[in-house]
Amino acid sequence: MEFMVLFTLFLVVAGIALYASIDRTTDITKTKIGVEASSLVSRITTTVNSVYLQGDGFSTSMALPYDILSLDYNASFQSNQLLLTAAGKLYTGYVLTGNVTGNLTAGTNTIRNSGGWVIINE
Repeated sequence: MEFMVLFTLFLVVAGIALYASIDRTTDITKTKIGVEASSLVSRITTTVNSVYLQGDGFSTSMALPYDILSLDYNASFQSNQLLLTAAGKLYTGYVLTGNVTGNLTAGTNTIRNSGGWVIINE
C-alpha cells in the first residue's frame, strides 16, 4: 500500500515537472522565432534604406531564408512599412520611402533604385 502511494506521488510530481518543461520549451521556441523574425525585419529595412539613400541606379542583392526555424513566413511592403508574419504573429519595420514596389521572396532578391523608387525583383 505504501508503495502505491509513493509511486502515485512520484507520478504526480513527474507529470508536473514534465508539463513545466514542455511549457518552458514552448516559451523558448516562441522567443527564438521572435528574435529571428525581428532580425530579418532589421536586415530587410536596412538594405532597402541603403538602396534608397545610394540613389538612382544603385542595385544590390539580398538573400532571404526559406523559413524561420522551419516555419513559413511572409514579408511584404505597404507604403513605407514592412510587414512580416511568422507563426501567426506580425512583425513590422519602417523604411525611409513609401516608394517601394515588388515582392520579396525566399532566396536571392535583387533590390535597386530607379528614379527614387526602390524596386524589388522586377
